[in-house]
Amino acid sequence: MPPLPKASPVVEWAYRLFLFGQGLLGTFQFIGGVALALAPAGSIPKLVDWLVRNELAEDPTDPISSTLFEWAAALGPGADGVYAIYLLGHGILNIFVVTTLFFRVKWAYHFAMTVLWGFVAFQLVEFAIQRDLLLLPLTIIDLVVIALVWLERRQTRGQE
Repeated sequence: MPPLPKASPVVEWAYRLFLFGQGLLGTFQFIGGVALALAPAGSIPKLVDWLVRNELAEDPTDPISSTLFEWAAALGPGADGVYAIYLLGHGILNIFVVTTLFFRVKWAYHFAMTVLWGFVAFQLVEFAIQRDLLLLPLTIIDLVVIALVWLERRQTRGQE
């Protein structure tokens, strides 16, 4: 199947940049998921404590460090497994979607938007339940990529 023609330079540049970012995100999510799956139970709170301990000792009112510390302290006992599964699944799907979109596989546009909308829905439901602020940047990135995929597909559809 031949690749689709290119879109306008601005959309093409933004599209490729966000695909690259989404691919990196997927790779880091996959690596993080593997690491979390292999780590002992309760690793997230211990890791966060280790990361923010010095900053909180210097400035107990640091908003980022104190928010991360409170978030990690509020995690339930099975959180490591849930986050490991989420990161592995999200990472694998991101890598697959980015690869197929990069090579402009025609069916990948609709597949990518469907998968990304699924991520957005899941992340928003989890945010509503857990109030986990870390899900919001992931949701925003997914929404931007959905918009760019839609623009890219719309601009290249008539050129097939």
